[in-house]
Amino acid sequence: MKLIGRLRCRIGWHRRLDVIQSFGSAQHIGCPDCGKRFGIHHGIRSVVPWDADLHSMYEMMGYDVNGPLSRWERYRAVKVRQ
Repeated sequence: MKLIGRLRCRIGWHRRLDVIQSFGSAQHIGCPDCGKRFGIHHGIRSVVPWDADLHSMYEMMGYDVNGPLSRWERYRAVKVRQ
């Protein structure tokens, strides 16, 4: 990734964000350039960093979080190599 791209991600201006998984009105999103992941809830208009608490919460609700995340990680690895 170029210097300007790293700087943009560092200050929070990600070039684009991929939807990793949808949970009704919430989504798990991630930046393919820097690898940061976020949880977004459209109803209350909030974006929070994805952490172990969000991960375990959605697993307890019955969602398969690891499958979509591993697919996105493989996709991101291919994009980073290009």
